[in-house]
Amino acid sequence: MKKIVKNLIIALFTFVVLGILINGNFVKDKYVLNSWNQKVPDQILLDEPSTCVYVTEFNDTSFDTLVIPKIIGNLFKVYLNGEEIYSYGTKTGNIWSYTYVVPLKNLNSKKNILKIEIFGLYDAGLPRFPFLTDRISALRYQSFQNFLRHDFYIISIGISFVAGIISFFLGYLLKAKQISQSYDLFGLFLVLTAIALFDYQVRTFHFNEITFLIFKKLFLISTYFSSLFYIAALEKYKLKRFRTKWLIWYVFFVSLLPVFSFDFNNYAKFSTVSNMLMLIVLLFVIYDVLHLKMSKLYFSTFFIVFSYIHIILYFLYVRSYHFQEFLTGYGTAFLSISVILMLTDEFEKMVAETNELSNSRYIDPLTKACNRNILEKLDNSNVEGFFVLIDLDNFKELNDRFGHEKGDEILKKFSNLIIENIRKEDLFIRLGGDEFALIVNLDDPKSFVERLRKLSINVINLDFSYGIVKFSKFSESYRLADKLLYDMKSRNKNK
Repeated sequence: MKKIVKNLIIALFTFVVLGILINGNFVKDKYVLNSWNQKVPDQILLDEPSTCVYVTEFNDTSFDTLVIPKIIGNLFKVYLNGEEIYSYGTKTGNIWSYTYVVPLKNLNSKKNILKIEIFGLYDAGLPRFPFLTDRISALRYQSFQNFLRHDFYIISIGISFVAGIISFFLGYLLKAKQISQSYDLFGLFLVLTAIALFDYQVRTFHFNEITFLIFKKLFLISTYFSSLFYIAALEKYKLKRFRTKWLIWYVFFVSLLPVFSFDFNNYAKFSTVSNMLMLIVLLFVIYDVLHLKMSKLYFSTFFIVFSYIHIILYFLYVRSYHFQEFLTGYGTAFLSISVILMLTDEFEKMVAETNELSNSRYIDPLTKACNRNILEKLDNSNVEGFFVLIDLDNFKELNDRFGHEKGDEILKKFSNLIIENIRKEDLFIRLGGDEFALIVNLDDPKSFVERLRKLSINVINLDFSYGIVKFSKFSESYRLADKLLYDMKSRNKNK
């Protein structure tokens, strides 16, 4: 509980600080342009692609630079006293995540008329007040804002994509199938997150409108399915199964809303609805992270929760333009970073545990097989496969007849034979006396054990009985395998 509260407080603090930094205007010497021919700040949802015109007047202020903190639209032009002085974007440009600095030349000493034309495919507007300042202050403000609202996402795209590839690679190295699958699912989550974050990148190259709409859908749907793969990865990782498979159909049907939006106006409306419906998936993310005690993901999960609460309050109740920059992209980026840190840390632990197996504490000095000390790790590990309990036939009689030295020699020969004919990832354990166990992850373990049995008979003239069960907990696996083993011994005696 302490970890939950601690991460909740840290996430809230980070969210508030980032919100203030991104939405705040800390330029001291400035002249805010807050009187326009239409409402500013505002964001207009357009019925069709069109141009919105914003006009204001100002007198001589001694400032020579215009700063536009944010533009909603695809292309904009700036006019000063009837002359075009700046333009940026294309009709299918993505320009909303950037702050723009416009030098002002040939200012009139008395009155100046500033006009900003914004073309939008489905929305347009000035969500924050433009202002005038000196060029140095403007460039400092632009650099700071563009790092927070644009450059950070480019870095996050790279981190998420590389992290996804690393996750796939780590999954490939792991032998445990369920854990390997969880790493693959985390990899899909990370790669799709990288694709979704491309929507935060400024792009000015020209598409036709259909291609632009397809890319908008691709980025949005990548966000939806990354959430799905994230839940699947969490559950596979901790529970070794995907228990909420019905979410596959839910996300699929939610994705149909933006997919079958054939114009920008419908896309804007339907994507808003689908985003609200995806809140159910967010609730499952929160539940899984807390219920499965994924403490390394608490911070990023809480941050995303605060981001969505902010969006809901903004649209339904507050709609304050003083804190209107959404931070969901940051939440997604933080989550990607948290996931890869968690996976690499867990992978290092698995490698350390694997290396620890070679430590003498876990090795039987006589046979060089693993000893019973290894059992304490089995129930808390990710070991999968089949448990094979082995008991050497007539060993007690051999030991009594020829002595303990001969018995030890037989045990060593048998162990060497087994070790030489199993894989590195297989586990061979001496449980005590002439009782051994194998844990192997094979499709046909019986054929494998029969091959070992024939080798033992042919090479060292020693037969053994065995029982094979699916490995779960050691005590339960041992109990079931022991019954099968003695059934086999009984059959052999009756022959």
